[in-house]
Amino acid sequence: MVRSIVLIAIGAFLSGQAQSQSAGPFVQRGLLSADASLGPGVMLGHSLSNIYVTGGLELFLEDRVSFRGYATWFIDREDEAAILSQNSRLSWGPYFHLVRQNVDLALGFEPGLSLTRLAIRSDTLDTPDPKVLPNMSISGSATLYVSRHFHFFANVRYVYARYPGTPTGPIGLDELVFTGGLGWQMQIFRSDRTTGR
Repeated sequence: MVRSIVLIAIGAFLSGQAQSQSAGPFVQRGLLSADASLGPGVMLGHSLSNIYVTGGLELFLEDRVSFRGYATWFIDREDEAAILSQNSRLSWGPYFHLVRQNVDLALGFEPGLSLTRLAIRSDTLDTPDPKVLPNMSISGSATLYVSRHFHFFANVRYVYARYPGTPTGPIGLDELVFTGGLGWQMQIFRSDRTTGR
């Protein structure tokens, strides 16, 4: 399985290199990009780890400015002493891009909402209801466009959130989430450069 993925990735990269001279600019106004991956999350205040399925959708409103929506679905926790049994998130916001040929470095800010439930470590206590909490994310990404429709990406996201209303006060849920993999893109409307204006 891993061997097949590596061979597909190498083939896509070589195909992209052959097409890159004739493909024109990859990043421009009107580009719609999507990705999905598995990613670990490291909770900064608790030395705990979570596992997420993530997905993003991004539309370039200008050549160097995009709007991205991002979903993170909580799958499981890696530690028995975890404090969360649910921590799924939606976020959205602007991104600013520095592009050189087929390499795109981006930085974005995303407010959002989390569906969060604390884990209970005792059979005598009721499971608390999930809470909808506000969160804020700062995200940095690197993207390598290898063909007209495919790219590889790596992303690190810092998420700031607080769980209020516990007997000991608010619980910090600050987390770093790491993702990467293969993404897809397509031009959904023509940019000024494409039309020659």
